Amino acid sequence: MARTVLPVEGDTPGAGGLPVAPPARGEGGVVHRADGPADGDRVDVGAVLRSPWLLAPIGLAWAILATAQQQRAGRPWTFLVSDIVPGLVLLAVGLLIRARRSQNRCWYLIVGAGFAWYVGDFEHAAVDDVVLAGFVLGRWHTVLLAWAVLAFPSGRLQARHDRVLVGALVALFGVRTMARLLLYVPPDLGGYGTANRFLPISDDRWWRAVEDAFAWGISAAVLVLLVSVAHRLIDVSGPGRRVLWPALFAAAVLAAAVI
Repeated sequence: MARTVLPVEGDTPGAGGLPVAPPARGEGGVVHRADGPADGDRVDVGAVLRSPWLLAPIGLAWAILATAQQQRAGRPWTFLVSDIVPGLVLLAVGLLIRARRSQNRCWYLIVGAGFAWYVGDFEHAAVDDVVLAGFVLGRWHTVLLAWAVLAFPSGRLQARHDRVLVGALVALFGVRTMARLLLYVPPDLGGYGTANRFLPISDDRWWRAVEDAFAWGISAAVLVLLVSVAHRLIDVSGPGRRVLWPALFAAAVLAAAVI
């Protein structure tokens, strides 16, 4: 008499009625098929997008494109060099930190500042929407650099007053961005100006008032940043003090560039 094999729960009858082993279950009850891709074969998209091998050529192409905008505007070669070099230095420093200490969040901020450095170069592009974006979003690299300096060396803002300062900078640049987007901006020496697309305002005094307040606010903010970093340098011991010297130097350079 032929024996009948009864499949147990979870078994799937295979050829000839023989039971087939149930699929393996991983953490959380997730079923892993034996014929499916293994975990090691999965592509980490986030890791690919953060790879220096991808970010470096994209950053270089972005810098060349931005410099070409300035060249078409008739800028001299000395201006072109002074425009392209700082952004490339920021990108290189950020990617170097990424290669050596990938868990340090400072590299995100510095690489982001490197890309943001060139946004303002598109103020005189041929496409109106690109022109508006370049004018509205210019100089946001200052926020990212200030954040990176205050978060150095861990990449995290440790003190409450540092978080407040970064929040104040974001608010300050946010108001400036909205003013440039929504208010009337008179033409500059290059003939650039923006007619308000959204609000019936044709008086440039509102925009000038915001720009003047922004200039005072950003100057005060970077001075507070410099004092904050100097205070941290004084409070720490010898080894920690050596670590913070680059942050103080970066804060001083940022303050000199802004003021």
